[in-house]
Amino acid sequence: MKPTIDLKLRLDLYGITGETFHNAKVFWQAILPEFDEINNRFYAHILKHREFRKFISNPAMIDRLKITQKMHWDRLFTSKFDEDYIRQVVATAEA
Repeated sequence: MKPTIDLKLRLDLYGITGETFHNAKVFWQAILPEFDEINNRFYAHILKHREFRKFISNPAMIDRLKITQKMHWDRLFTSKFDEDYIRQVVATAEA
């Protein structure tokens, strides 16, 4: 049996308000034009380390990870943290 999540309680607990959602969207829009470069530099950095290369050395896998990473950050900064968001996060974690 999966635990239920009281979204309002969680949002209140973490101090997430309408202003938080607004600020997150503004922040994301500010960094979005640079995100692909940031993402490329992140993967270039981790691929310098042998322990990571053995898991993600395939260029096609790296491309998929970059796309998934961008989708993750977009969802995080533009989400309303509603039931759909929770379902997506849980599905990703369970995949």
